[in-house]
Amino acid sequence: MTKPPPLSQVDLPADLLALAEARGWPQEMVAGAIGQGFPLEQIRAVIEAGITPEQIAKIAPFMMSPGGKRPAVTLEELTFGKDIPVPAELKSAAEARDWPLEMVELAVRRGFPAEGMLAAIEAGIRPEQMVRLMSAAMASGVNLELKLKWMDAPTERGMKIRPGKKGLTVGSLNVGSYAEIPDVWPYDTFLPRGSAPPKTVQPSLGYSVFEKAEVWSDEAADLYEEGIQRRWTSARDIAWDKLEPLPEELERAICQVCTELSERGLAWQMVISKWLPKISYGFHEVKLMLAEHVYCSGRMFEAFRKRALANGGGLGVESPGFYFKHISDSRSFMQTSVGLHVVHVSFTHTVLQFCERFSTSEAEARIFRLMGQDLARMLA
Repeated sequence: MTKPPPLSQVDLPADLLALAEARGWPQEMVAGAIGQGFPLEQIRAVIEAGITPEQIAKIAPFMMSPGGKRPAVTLEELTFGKDIPVPAELKSAAEARDWPLEMVELAVRRGFPAEGMLAAIEAGIRPEQMVRLMSAAMASGVNLELKLKWMDAPTERGMKIRPGKKGLTVGSLNVGSYAEIPDVWPYDTFLPRGSAPPKTVQPSLGYSVFEKAEVWSDEAADLYEEGIQRRWTSARDIAWDKLEPLPEELERAICQVCTELSERGLAWQMVISKWLPKISYGFHEVKLMLAEHVYCSGRMFEAFRKRALANGGGLGVESPGFYFKHISDSRSFMQTSVGLHVVHVSFTHTVLQFCERFSTSEAEARIFRLMGQDLARMLA
């Protein structure tokens, strides 16, 4: 059970307070039950039934909803008549403590958790006490109807989105209210844009980017779709067996270029990925696009590492450390994007164009060409 509110914040009826004192129930426990949503009549009936505080403490967790806000037990005949099996362990416990099996089966059919029944039996609660407890629950109108009313969200429904020439894309889902991108996203949770937030308090996930102006791009959804539809793998899409032996000086030169390109992919992957947990989910298109960029950067790392090692060469010298310092230390996403996409990617894209032009084999040219397409998308 959740921590009960202070006694000063709970109105304890005088008659209930007197009954609790007479039966040895702590005021704090009664206050906690009231603060967590148990009806007064149900609390009074439990005390009058002779159930001790120690006994109720063992079964109370099974009577609460996951949020600890209100009783999760319903004794309305919502599932009456359905064949709900009683666990063998519960049957054995009932027989050992002389509990009528019919009573146990009825309670389970009417929604009382089997774990709660088992806890009540093991706590030493007598059948006649449990009858008063369940009757009090029915009389107090406790009813979490098993009709999924909690799913009645005030969201837009009824639209039917048809696939376009490129299929059912992320961007094509932005219709009606689902296309509304707020200037500031107010939620620090996993709430998907367009869904209804729960009434309970959700834990903070520590986002730091909530403003649309800082990250938004109208092309993000299309760039993401293009990236995943044009994916390629260096393991199968490059004819590595077609590489021809090269003079040592030329092989070493190409391997040095590939070493630096591979290092850039590794650094870009690190820089981009650190922003994914900081951007809120109101801008999921941007998060999807950046996730695809992380994948492309990883492919850049492994593809050029393979080229450096696949033709008898080897890795060269690491590039100067300051080259990546300004993007890894950027304090805002805008600074990171300008430094990475505008400066690094544009320069590297030019390098790849020259490398493709002066390649020594079709396999080598294909690596530079495919990677150049990926970088053109990142630059866009």
